[in-house]
This record gives sequence, C-alpha cells and structure tokens, in this order.
Amino acid sequence: MFPPFIEFFAYGRGHGISTSVASFQGLQINLGQLNAITIAEDGKSARFQGGLDNGQVLGNVWDQGYVTTTGTATCVGLLGAGLGGGHGVYEGQYGLVIDNLIHVNIVLANGTAIGVNETSYPDLWWGIRGAGHNFGIVTSADMKIYPREIETWHYKNYWWAGEKLEEVLEALNTFHTSDNGTTPPLMGFEAGQFTMNTSVSETEATLFWSFAYAGTGEEAEKLLEPFNAIENLGVRSGDTGLPSLSNDMSAFGEGAACAPIWFVGASTLIGQYNITAMRQVYDLYNSKAAEYPELGASSQIYIEGYATKGMEVVPADTTAFIQFSLAEGSELHDTAEAWAKQTWDLWVEGEGPGAQPAHYVNYVLWNPWETRESIYGPEPWRLERLNQLKGQYDPENRFRFYVPILE
Repeated sequence: MFPPFIEFFAYGRGHGISTSVASFQGLQINLGQLNAITIAEDGKSARFQGGLDNGQVLGNVWDQGYVTTTGTATCVGLLGAGLGGGHGVYEGQYGLVIDNLIHVNIVLANGTAIGVNETSYPDLWWGIRGAGHNFGIVTSADMKIYPREIETWHYKNYWWAGEKLEEVLEALNTFHTSDNGTTPPLMGFEAGQFTMNTSVSETEATLFWSFAYAGTGEEAEKLLEPFNAIENLGVRSGDTGLPSLSNDMSAFGEGAACAPIWFVGASTLIGQYNITAMRQVYDLYNSKAAEYPELGASSQIYIEGYATKGMEVVPADTTAFIQFSLAEGSELHDTAEAWAKQTWDLWVEGEGPGAQPAHYVNYVLWNPWETRESIYGPEPWRLERLNQLKGQYDPENRFRFYVPILE
C-alpha cells in the first residue's frame, strides 16, 4: 500500500487523451513489462496481462489461429481502452472489449489483489466494465477468443471534394441501417476526416474516408457500390491480414495516429449523421482554417462509425471528434478550444430536440461541457451506483485521475 502522501498512477501504453490526468503529480507505474498472453486449453479464452497493446494481442492470437476484440489502433493498450468500453473492428460480430471480459485481476488502492467476475465481487464487475479506471490497477484479464475463420480483410480509402459531403453522408446513413436496421456486421468500421489538403484546395477541406471489411475485396465491393458511385478525387484499396490492417489502410501510416502530440479537441456520440449539422461543421472548419491558418494546417475532424450488431448495449453508432495539434503553450489554445466547442454544439444540436449529450469514455478530453452524466449515463441511478462502489472499493479516491467518477 502506498503512503497517503504519495500519489500513484498506472501507465499502460500512454494513449489516454483526457486532460484530467494533468492534475496528477506522483509516482507513475509503468505496466509495460506485463505483456504475457496465455491461451486456455479449450481455445475459448485467453489471459492478457495489463501492459499489452492491441498490436501485441492481435498478432499473437492471430498467429495461433484466433481473434479477439480489441481497439483499432495497434499502439493503444488493450485493457486501458477496454475498461472504457473498447470500440473495434470486431464489434459487429462479437461486441465491445468489455462484452468479452470473463474475469479481471485487479489491485485495489489498499494493496489487496482480488479477482472480479460475474460471481466474485459482482457489484464491482458491473462498475469495472465502463468505469474501470476508477477502481484499481488491472494486472490481467481473461477474455473470450474466437477461431480465426476469416483470413483476409479488405480496406478501401476514398478522397472526395467537400461538395460531395451530402452525397457521402446520405450514403452512410443508408448503409448503417442496410442490414435489418443496422450496419452489416462484417464491415468492421468506416472512418472519415475533414482535413486541409492544399494540393487539392487551399480554401476547402478534403473528405477522406476509409472502410474495413472482414472478407475478400469481391464481397466488400458489393457493399461499397453506393460509395463507388460518388465521383471521387482518388481511391486506394487492398487486402491484408488483421494485424497489419490499421497501418496498411492508413494514408499516412499508423505512426500519425500513435505519435505523442499536444492538442485541443472535443468529441461526442451521435446516432446518425445529421447532414445539415455536418455541413455546418464543415463550413465552420473552412472559415476557421482561413482565419487561423496555423490551426487549419494541424486540425482534423474525425468521424468513426462501427458495426454494432454484436454489442450488448449500444449508446450510439458513431463517434465524432475534432482535434487541433498545438505546440505546448501555444497562444492559439483558447481559440482552438472555442472552435472545438462550436463544433460540439453543432453536433449535439443536430441530434434533435431533447437529445442528451453523450461521450465515449476513451474520447473524453475533460472539457468543461463534458459532464459525468454525459460520460457515465444520464440516469441518476448509474452515478449513484458508481459512487457507492467508489466508497466501498476506493474510499480515499486514490484512482481519480482518468475521467473520474467523483467531483
């Protein structure tokens, strides 16, 4: 047990973006050497230690003939992202990372090591799956694994001019309900960006969109016909194995997504693409990029849409995210934050009257407008239950630096 005057913080792969961690001063515990993977004899589960990243997990189980749910970027920690939900390309087939947890080994703030599952500490089992960063240090977790039945993933990237935004979004909205009201489960995800590409236009953002499909190009292209029909600036496609998918499909290599940066941003969960709101977001992006060229050159709007058929509980289909890369101490920080808030307002208003803001835990930046209700659920009983668990398992609130439950 750590003395009360020494604060501590467990560090997995360092991909967390919440500025709530900025208040931490103390001893950082690097979990990187906890990197073992043990597949059970029955081939239905595996134990993953707490310092593994998605790339290590994907490559290891793939080579042994299995797959499991992870986040998409290989540099992100499996359990760091998983405790907050864990969106990924197998979401349509097997659900989120938390949907596939079987057992978690966790060390509480008082030094007690316990095993948590449906029958052992079942109350904490509920809280860990979505708010797990608030209760302890996860040293390992048992998760479901599945036979590797699909050998090939097909990816396709499109570049479109901004004038095609409405066509693209209309096609996406139709696509996300095309399989009996949901996204085709084998289309692991689609992800888009608004970004300034001066080789195309010096005044308007280019649309860049990627699709990843669990199967052959021939199968995927049938689903992609509506997008192939939209006049584009360029396309790039290929077939690969899952462990290399994230890097192969990226236009810039995965290093761009995994590099440490100083940035300002905002995010929200949305149920579908409100085309009017997204046009307003796009126009705001262009006007602000013209007004602040330095920000325009380093800013992106990210949109992610996952197949959600495999999820047990789904708050929304899509995550929207705006990010501005800044030099530390940049004078444009306040300007970037105001732009982020304007963008967030447009997204939220686009959800319609009475819609409540919602945030994906792992994309919370700890902005003033991100509330605990929007992060952990608007129903009063959810926060009440989490607060009760906090009082029972971490009464001194030692785990309070990453998207904390308590004020």
